[in-house]
Amino acid sequence: MSIINIAYSGLQAAQTGMSVTSMNIANLLTPGYSRQGMLQIAIGPMGQVGLSAGNGVQVDSIRRISNQYLVNQVWQTNTKASYFTSGQQYLGALEEVIGTDSTSLGNGLDEFFGALSAMTTQPESPALRQQLLNQANSLATRFNSMNDFINSQKNSLSTQRNAAVDSINSLSSCIASYNQKIIELESTGGNSSVLRDQRDELVKKLSELADVKVTEDGSGSYTVALKGGQPLVSGKTAGEMKVGVDANGNSTLSLKFSTSEFTLNPSAGGQLGALYDYETTTLKEMQSAIQGMAEAVADLFNNQLAQGFDLNGNPGKPLFVFDSSNSAGMLQVNDLKPDEIALSGAAGEPGNGDNLQQLIELKNSKTNISGLGNMSLNEGAAAIISRVGIASRLVQLNREQSAIEQYQNNITSISGTLASQESHLQAMNDQLLALHDKLLAAANDTNSQQDMAGYGAELESMLDSLVASMNAQNENGSYLFAGTKTGTKPVQWDEVAKTFVFAGNDGTRETTVANGVNIKENTNVASAFSSGSDDLDMLNKLKALSQKMQDPTIPAADYKSEVTDMLDSAKATRDNVSAIFTDVGGRQNRLTLLSDAHTDVSAANDQVVRDLSFSDPATATVNLQLYMNSVQISNQAYSMISKLSLFSVM
Repeated sequence: MSIINIAYSGLQAAQTGMSVTSMNIANLLTPGYSRQGMLQIAIGPMGQVGLSAGNGVQVDSIRRISNQYLVNQVWQTNTKASYFTSGQQYLGALEEVIGTDSTSLGNGLDEFFGALSAMTTQPESPALRQQLLNQANSLATRFNSMNDFINSQKNSLSTQRNAAVDSINSLSSCIASYNQKIIELESTGGNSSVLRDQRDELVKKLSELADVKVTEDGSGSYTVALKGGQPLVSGKTAGEMKVGVDANGNSTLSLKFSTSEFTLNPSAGGQLGALYDYETTTLKEMQSAIQGMAEAVADLFNNQLAQGFDLNGNPGKPLFVFDSSNSAGMLQVNDLKPDEIALSGAAGEPGNGDNLQQLIELKNSKTNISGLGNMSLNEGAAAIISRVGIASRLVQLNREQSAIEQYQNNITSISGTLASQESHLQAMNDQLLALHDKLLAAANDTNSQQDMAGYGAELESMLDSLVASMNAQNENGSYLFAGTKTGTKPVQWDEVAKTFVFAGNDGTRETTVANGVNIKENTNVASAFSSGSDDLDMLNKLKALSQKMQDPTIPAADYKSEVTDMLDSAKATRDNVSAIFTDVGGRQNRLTLLSDAHTDVSAANDQVVRDLSFSDPATATVNLQLYMNSVQISNQAYSMISKLSLFSVM
């Protein structure tokens, strides 16, 4: 092949490389886009092999730069984040309704018993009796409003569940379609990077809705299964999920895949699992407690009123009517006239307030409240608020645990990358020390021309080793010292200029490893070998010197000063590399500190969750708030410590 054709092959490869780079830049902000890298190979000689250096270069493939392990971690984190966010959305609204002064049961009971206490001096007063009836209606309204709010949340949960299932079915169908497209394209040698990115985005959206496990077969097709193992997608086939209701009114899920049908666990993770878990635990328990409180109020007051007499001397009539199935309201106030309230302890004594006193004492009387246990009405109202508050805080704790898990995964990933960098930086340091020693030997005036040629060859070999270390890659094929251009070899030889050039960049990749704490993942070593602007001045001078030393026509005296200068340059470069090595080690130390902190906080979270399970609601609420405050302070302290470096305290 002619020199022109060889050069043309290089231009074609460069053009493809520019196209790949342009694609990466254009999609810098595209959600889900994975950078692409070009893999090129030399074209070997043809014909008279011994007389041919080769036939140029060709682009072997354009590869998608993606770490599937990290992608899977993102999907898992997505599932957990969606689970806690979806549950907290409803729990926060419930907490606000139950804890607001205008709607809380505690305030309603206080106002009702306040109306009773106001009658102790004038139990026969028509105005005060009417006020009592008004407060009874107000209390009933509070109970009914809470019960109605819970029912409205049930309806919203059902609507959102149906929408989630529809989305799951749609996404599953799309993933199956992309499987088919990718298989067809790759079978003909096409570049499927964009299709794979789009498919991963679909899986990411799916992971928000349910906990899914993804595996890839040899053809490039995804198999997507639920956490119970039931298949949602396999090849070009997608299943169909359906929502149902059992005989007890509980939500059910089923899946039809091809000719098989599966009954699913509705606690499916992600948004779908959060909706089911919230409805069947927190919401169900809260409705049971509120209805239990309403029934207890009705029974206690009606039973006590039956022991007294009204202003007309008649036996007491019920004040409340409880019926959980009443669509108009589970707690109603009987249509009583003010004079029909039985506050007297004896017939024919209108001013007698004995039964009134018994009614007032009901506030602190212990009774068995369904859904709550044996406690007073006051304690029951407080327990309802505490239970919702504890449930909300526990969601926060679990969300914190999920975040810690992701932080630990990030730390593990970054620590592995930094460990690889440390290994290659240490190799560079050793190579530079050996280079310095070799230059010292070459600086000896007694060396012959042949000796200098030998030293020159050794220096060139050392240079190649240095360049190889600077172009080191991790297990995924990404370059460690290329800045953010991890798909580009950072140190390249420019055949036209006959110099080494830096093809990476100074871009920084940072990863969040704690709340408010980011750690830099990449390292630029080009600056250590440069006098300015990453020009790799040291490498280029070493290259030129090694070639002069091997040229028998150039006397050693002509480059003696260059050997001396290179000695100084090798020492300065080694100092620079050592400083970078120290910086990387400092980042590793900060990661270790943060990892230990996360481990401590995670263990404390687990202990708090266990403790809350065995505490009474009031004590649990106080302890939880104290714990949350201590965690916040600890996180702030660890955050500040992690940002310190050796140089900031010297």
